[in-house]
Amino acid sequence: METGIPLVTFPDQVVDKLETATLAELDASLRKLISSAQLVLVMIFTEVVKLRGDAGLRAISQVCQQWQKVALQAPMLWERVLVFSGKPRWTSEMLRRTLNTPLDISINPVDLPADSRALVISNVMTAADHFWRFRAFNLAAPYPYICKFFDLVSFDRNEAPHLRVLSLSSQNWGNLPECNKALPVKLLTLATPCLEYLVLQGCHFHWDAMSSGLARSYGLSTLHIDYPEKSDPASKPSTFALLTALVPLTSLKELKLRNATKPDPTSQWDHSTVILPQLQTLHLRSSMQLCADFLGRIEAPTIVRLDIDCNTTTSDNLLIVLKGTANGDFCRININGVLRRVNYLSLPQIFVSLANMPSVWAVEELMIAFSTDIHTMVAVGTWPYLLERLRKVTCLNLGRSPVASILYHLYFNVRDALEAQTLGWEVGIQLPLLEVIVVPPSSELRKLVATITDLRGQLAL
Repeated sequence: METGIPLVTFPDQVVDKLETATLAELDASLRKLISSAQLVLVMIFTEVVKLRGDAGLRAISQVCQQWQKVALQAPMLWERVLVFSGKPRWTSEMLRRTLNTPLDISINPVDLPADSRALVISNVMTAADHFWRFRAFNLAAPYPYICKFFDLVSFDRNEAPHLRVLSLSSQNWGNLPECNKALPVKLLTLATPCLEYLVLQGCHFHWDAMSSGLARSYGLSTLHIDYPEKSDPASKPSTFALLTALVPLTSLKELKLRNATKPDPTSQWDHSTVILPQLQTLHLRSSMQLCADFLGRIEAPTIVRLDIDCNTTTSDNLLIVLKGTANGDFCRININGVLRRVNYLSLPQIFVSLANMPSVWAVEELMIAFSTDIHTMVAVGTWPYLLERLRKVTCLNLGRSPVASILYHLYFNVRDALEAQTLGWEVGIQLPLLEVIVVPPSSELRKLVATITDLRGQLAL
């Protein structure tokens, strides 16, 4: 039950209350006034910190003992101004003043002058003892420094209960020896019940360890895995192992995988697929076969952005783009050349996977830009399977080297549709909303495009 004299009352009532109040009531009222005054000061100090940052808070704490006391008892103020570009002793003091407040730390020294980077990195190392209370940790630095930081972390607690964001990005500053050391297993196996955002870019690590720790954070909405090009294949997951780990991550909305998997033992797979119910963005960069394997084994009913970048070794180029101009949907497949003909066997698998994605059915613009020699490698039956599902496409752009087989397919499709219309049969036309076909002005296929356009104009759609 609340005691004390009401703080808002009329003056004559205050006198009466003072005359009749007990010492306990007077003490409670005084404490309430002091607490309210401190709260108001903290609110004022917060606004000063927003305007003046670290310098403002230091000035506040030097005005008088009372203000200093209030400032020192407000650790969230010090967490707001925590920086790592000052003197090491001051950085350590600010960390101490944050007490047990969860910390948000973001370090990207590449934005700083080169002569300041070493100081920032050195100061960051002093925060290693506080890792257990990190809420967000973004560190972009040369990989040896990332390893050094986690060498200093004590993992005795076996969990990071506040951690929501962990982003480790390896950068090249030059003049540093190459480091192939793997991230500590104790980091990878940490319990992180609040983790939502996980990025490991250019870092060596063992997937088997992470799959039992960080990757089991069921609240993950963003996952980026980018293995270094020279990483040990044995440390990577197979496509089967990766997808198995993704099954319980029902909140996953963004997934980016770069050189992140190794080939599967064929005996592992059955005909089942993995459903990623909330996935909206998927970026894949790997061999064409691994990209095809991954796409063929997922169902992503809500995907709106799909980027597929197939690593290969020659200068040929193959590009497929699907856009939804009204709602911003976007799909891109980029294949930078293919070394051997056998690799093209994976291409139809990618098309089939695309065609089966519900989100792809809503695209409004389709661009297919192949180099001339690649056209002959794509099975003729591949295009009908894809085109018959793209019923909202209004623009078809065939790039600088148009795929003749696509145009011939559209020609025979509209010719057969006209014949069916004449006979009173049901008319089946692919790309029913198509308005524009784009080919280069010099292309010999422009006459075929004009014929297709004219025949489609005769259809009663």
